[in-house]
Amino acid sequence: MPHPLVPRALALLVAPLAAGSWSPPPVHAGELGLPELFACGSRTIETVPTGDGLELREGFDRHALRPVPTASGARFEKPGDPSTWFWSKGRRGRVSLAGETLPECVPAGPFRASGNEPFWSLALDEESLRVDRLGGEPWALAPPPAVRVEGGARLLEGEAGGRPLLVRIEPAPCIDTMTGVPRPATVTLELGGERLSGCGGDPGTFLRQRDWRVASLDGEPLPTLRAPVTLAFATDGRFAGQGPCNRLLGPYRLSGEVLRLGPVASTMMACPEPLMAAERRWIEALEAVRGFSLAAEGGLRLSTESGGTIALLP
Repeated sequence: MPHPLVPRALALLVAPLAAGSWSPPPVHAGELGLPELFACGSRTIETVPTGDGLELREGFDRHALRPVPTASGARFEKPGDPSTWFWSKGRRGRVSLAGETLPECVPAGPFRASGNEPFWSLALDEESLRVDRLGGEPWALAPPPAVRVEGGARLLEGEAGGRPLLVRIEPAPCIDTMTGVPRPATVTLELGGERLSGCGGDPGTFLRQRDWRVASLDGEPLPTLRAPVTLAFATDGRFAGQGPCNRLLGPYRLSGEVLRLGPVASTMMACPEPLMAAERRWIEALEAVRGFSLAAEGGLRLSTESGGTIALLP
């Protein structure tokens, strides 16, 4: 299904076109119907298109926003709290969180995709679309083609090296065939009759999509004093959660196919020894995490360097 703002965005483009002043709009992940990270001064936010608006993520917080009328760009507000909003104007944006307006937001980087057998990679931003092939010459289009919506997919068409180029980006989870890392977009590339398949987008969006309940560690549930064991990932590179006894906090880093958590800090409440032993085991497991994958029923599975698993459920 096309993003609900597509008809209105097209309407905004038609008027300048009739006046003879139209130029291709900048390309960004939001236009592709995908989550996008923005740097707003020292703060990092993520915007996630939904069926009826936008989810705004900042730190550990998530806000459901709805589109509202505006004279330019696309503006979203939180129902019942108009002081929380996101206003997209081309490739940049502004955001207010409960009345606190952050510095201008710029995308954290280009949209990237890649595939294997043969290996290829793609980088797309407002300035160019570049395709690299292992052992071959790169192809580049500057500026990139305008985005066309077809069903739920976004298409970019042009010509590279005298040959037709078609990029199809579909907001559907995709598993990298080499690394096993999940990505939020399925991407196909057609160049001069050759068809290549792969995955694109930021895999970290799967970590940040909700607060997680820890179902098991190496197949066994963890005991707990009162609250369930939980884990959450923030847009600013922190994770937090409830252990068997104490609250936990630390940094996380996702680079390529490697996910690392820690060092882990915790509150200092004392609990019965069985719970303390479970907490030590839990912290050791978190600091040994090296990757993650999608699981059934919307869950995630974290994997450790020793082959252990942490099952997370919504």
